[in-house]
Amino acid sequence: MKIERIWSIYFSPVGSTAKVANETAATLRGLFGSDLCRYDFTLPKARESFPELNEKDLVIFATPTYAGRVPNVLLKYLKTIVGNGALAIPVVTFGNRNYDNSLIELRDILENAGFHTIAAIAASTQHSFSYELGKGRPDMMDLMEIRRFCTRVYNGISTSAGLSSG
Repeated sequence: MKIERIWSIYFSPVGSTAKVANETAATLRGLFGSDLCRYDFTLPKARESFPELNEKDLVIFATPTYAGRVPNVLLKYLKTIVGNGALAIPVVTFGNRNYDNSLIELRDILENAGFHTIAAIAASTQHSFSYELGKGRPDMMDLMEIRRFCTRVYNGISTSAGLSSG
């Protein structure tokens, strides 16, 4: 199977979650040579629909962590999403404090929606309420680590039975 589309799907009120999701998706797009698509569901109007996905998609699905959890304002919407067998990498960002249960919670939400999670990221970002907690993050070192992570994901998918990049 060929990965045809790399999706960056995210909720990002202050922009740092979008930065992490888009960097991850763009890096994977470069490795796989796939189309790159974005879906920003930050604004309520965008939560009235969801992209049509399939098993040839690889989705970077990102949310920030609020009080150690996936933001509760999203839970009703996240019950409506459908993965249709798409591969997924759940991503949570956190204000350099702790992501607690948010990553496993997002993974469970995606699996219950019909995604197949293959890896996950918890990325430190500048805290949305403080200019000092995580100041400047994600920084260049963080982005380099994301790129290394993407290479490992690419190598894992490329060598798995039945999957290839081309």
